[in-house]
Amino acid sequence: RMKAEAVEILVVEDVPEIASIFEAALQQAGYKVRLARNGREAQEALRQHFYPVVITDLMMPEMDGQALIDWMVRAEIRPQIIVITSVDEIDTVVEVIRKGVLDYVVKPVHTDDLLLKVERALERSRLLTLEQTVEEERRIRLQRQLEWTLWKQNIQQRAQDNLNRNLFNSLRTNFSQGAGFGVLLSLLSVVTQTAVETKDGYLIDEETMELLKENTEYAGRSLRQFQEIDSVISGSTELHCHTIQQIHSMMVDWIAEMESLAGLRGHTVVLSDPGTGFDGVCVEINAEQIKNAIVEVLTNALKFSPAETDVLVLLKKGRDKLFLSVMNQPLEKTEVVGIPPEYENLVFEPFFRINRTVQEMYDTLDSGLGLTLVQKIVNNHNGSVSLFNINDHVDEGIRVNAEIQLPLSPLR
Repeated sequence: RMKAEAVEILVVEDVPEIASIFEAALQQAGYKVRLARNGREAQEALRQHFYPVVITDLMMPEMDGQALIDWMVRAEIRPQIIVITSVDEIDTVVEVIRKGVLDYVVKPVHTDDLLLKVERALERSRLLTLEQTVEEERRIRLQRQLEWTLWKQNIQQRAQDNLNRNLFNSLRTNFSQGAGFGVLLSLLSVVTQTAVETKDGYLIDEETMELLKENTEYAGRSLRQFQEIDSVISGSTELHCHTIQQIHSMMVDWIAEMESLAGLRGHTVVLSDPGTGFDGVCVEINAEQIKNAIVEVLTNALKFSPAETDVLVLLKKGRDKLFLSVMNQPLEKTEVVGIPPEYENLVFEPFFRINRTVQEMYDTLDSGLGLTLVQKIVNNHNGSVSLFNINDHVDEGIRVNAEIQLPLSPLR
């Protein structure tokens, strides 16, 4: 969730009295405001700093709003544009909206209407900016992947020794820390020392028995996860053709089912519109397996991001693939921030975990097998999954991007 005080809005208006009205309304809502008197001043401001939202008048001296809009829509990372208009300029508004303007406000401006449209524009700016960032990161990662393959061939043995040490430490952490196997071993030790022998058997403390039952269930869930991974690896996966709109609709439902989980620490999950260009194509998926993969990725994003932040979910069509990205801000004050390049492959190894804290609030297994399962599911769909950091130019930080790529097929 973007905080208003972290955002600066550019207002382009040549009439000082009207500019002051916009400035006061936006500042009262917590936004920073930069004023420009015409298109020339606005251009100079935009060359110096990225403004996610620009509110501009149409009729101005030196360089009018139309010329400024033509210039802004050609930018590599362009702002969301709201035009200031009057009732007699509606035809002109229709024309500029066709050019790429998001919305308009009619003078005299109502503050509530203005703030609602600014909030909508900021949300769209964040999603589109991240989409562009992901595209650039994807291109860079393709080159990096080629370099990684060559490098890996040269140091494979040394890397394997280090990997084995990491896996052993992670395995020991998972089976000795938190609920489940580790607690079961401790409880069984307590039982052997404190159980009272009677002629009919042994008496066990009620609280100890409840803990035994609880952790036996937890250990059973872990074993069922092992079985699920084995089933995904060794079993056949029945795939069915789903349109992008159908997948988007299912994701709306899956995210709604996770609302209580997201609410534990005040998170918001934002799902982008699927956009256009998907006619005549579908994705061959097993809906149950893909749901398990998406829920696992979303749960990780919630667990390993600061409280009261948002998790962004983007659907984007490539030439022959569907790209599904789940992005979250990384936890602060940790030894490793997000997913550095040296961990991008290791995170999918069984039992490997960067963050070794078991978070019982989410009632998840924390076994270090979740991403392994996700990778196996996606591989069964002839797709790929990757996890890496990207630069967030809107919030001026980094986000962790879990990206799933699934092949597109002709719609049957």
